[in-house]
Amino acid sequence: MIRNSKDSVRNAGIARSVAAGTIAITVFTLISKFLGFIREIITASLFGTSWRLDAVFIALTPVATVIGIATGGVIAIFFPIYHELKMKDPEKAKYYAGDLLRLYSFIFILIGIVFFTFPDAIVRFFAPGFSKEVLLYAARKLKYLSILPIINGSQALLGALLRAERYFFQYGVAQSIFNVIAIPVIYFGAPYFSEASYILATILGNAFVVFLCFKYARRFISFRGKFFLPKTVETFKYAFPFMLSTSLSSINIVVDKMFVSTLPAGRVSSLQYSTTLLGIISTVVSIFVMTSYTELSEKIAQGDFKRAKERMRKTVVT
Repeated sequence: MIRNSKDSVRNAGIARSVAAGTIAITVFTLISKFLGFIREIITASLFGTSWRLDAVFIALTPVATVIGIATGGVIAIFFPIYHELKMKDPEKAKYYAGDLLRLYSFIFILIGIVFFTFPDAIVRFFAPGFSKEVLLYAARKLKYLSILPIINGSQALLGALLRAERYFFQYGVAQSIFNVIAIPVIYFGAPYFSEASYILATILGNAFVVFLCFKYARRFISFRGKFFLPKTVETFKYAFPFMLSTSLSSINIVVDKMFVSTLPAGRVSSLQYSTTLLGIISTVVSIFVMTSYTELSEKIAQGDFKRAKERMRKTVVT
């Protein structure tokens, strides 16, 4: 009887934690998405649907696509492996997180070098319909964005670590800071940098997010461990199918941009605005799954498959 009572209290605590995390991330996500909507309104009012803005959005496409493919699968595998290590030895979990972040930082730097070295070929692939003038403009902007892979990639991994540690509030705060930085940079930078102020805002906004994420997550990271830990290799092994599926799902976005690039100037910008609005809906819907995945991963790592199934059932029903 006493044991059942303790289990009930513990389960209630976990439920409150997931519920609180969901509420925290939902609130900050709604704030962030509202500010993102304001950001797009300001961008549209300042630049409309110009060919330069088309070039900026095309330059952002390969960065977002590659980072999404590179991190999506790894983050999905990261949770259960991290929780498994943490149960056995918290220090090993720190070494694992540090090794993964260190290795991925190296990969992101290499990706950035590729973007900086071959911007013309990359832009031509994503926007075959661009004229030479627009192509050259977009290629120059992609060079500026070559620093973004290391920023956005680190942000994705650090954000996953915060969620794995149930730092949902801190994660929400860090994510919401992007538009707080981006909006004034776009507005006040437009007279000096024109459409390129959008790129500057993207870089600075994400850099601040990474700074906050690292500030909150640094206690869970250690770079003292060896390179290429067995669990790191295992992560990439199991993440590969996820990366493949993510790359296949990204084809639609790439094809859309390739097709729209053949249309008159401004169509890429219009597509970007509509995609941003749709992203608001899909992000809000996925929030509960995001927080539930943390508990689900913990239960699987503990071997408590009964409660893992219960968590899955509640997530699906909700």
